[in-house]
Formats: sequence, C-alpha cells, structure tokens
Amino acid sequence: MICPHADCQAPDTATAISDSELAKLVSNEQMTRIRRLRNQRRAETDSTNFAMCARTGCDLVVKNDTQVDRLCVCECGFTFCRMCRCTWHGVNRCAIKDVRELVEKYRQACMDEAEDGSSKERKYLEQRHGKAFMRQYRRGFEP
Repeated sequence: MICPHADCQAPDTATAISDSELAKLVSNEQMTRIRRLRNQRRAETDSTNFAMCARTGCDLVVKNDTQVDRLCVCECGFTFCRMCRCTWHGVNRCAIKDVRELVEKYRQACMDEAEDGSSKERKYLEQRHGKAFMRQYRRGFEP
C-alpha cells in the first residue's frame, strides 16, 4: 500500500501494511469488516480449495477437506457439502435436484447482466454455489 500523504518520503515501491499497523488506523468494526472481506475474496477466487461457511451469520472461510470430496468442516462446528451448501449428506446425492437447471439459471443471469447491467442473480448464485463452481459447470454445459 502506498502512503497517500503528499509529503511522505517513503520509497515508491508498494509494500503491504501489516494487520497490526492497519488496526492502529481503523476502528475494531472496520478491522473486522476488512478481515471478513479478505476471507470472502479468498473463498470466491479459490473455490476449489476454500468456501465460505454455509451457516447463516458465520463469516469464516473453510478449507475444503482433501480426503473427502465436497466435505467442508467449519470452526463453528457446521459440516456441509461444498457443492450444494446443505448440511453434510455423505455419499448421498446433493440437494441440487437438477444441475442443468441451475446452470441455465446462471447462464440467464449472465445474459441479463449483459443486457441491463444488473448482476444480483448472478452474484447470488456465485455466492451460494461458488464462482469457480458455477463457471466450471457453465463451461461443461455449453451447447
């Protein structure tokens, strides 16, 4: 992060500010929000390895279990399926009844966004099922 102060004599190279330094500059509420947004970004950009906890109100990032496909276990104690975001159902099929229908909804939301600039439905689907997951399935079902 580059110093915004005009009289700053720090070198021009951009350096990251530590969390402890940042905590001195912002309120506790802002620091909590910053951590939550960082975690959310990590989960959205790397949804094959991370997911946001599916429990309402929990903002923790969960590392996907490498031993059991789709299993996510959050620190809050909630265990869920990364694919359908429902409580863990083991080897039983996911609650997503029709993946094609879900992908079609996502495709339509992307087209609607291109037409009118509204991305609420696309963002909701990406948040609910994971951006990488939705894009991967969309590519798999391209006509």
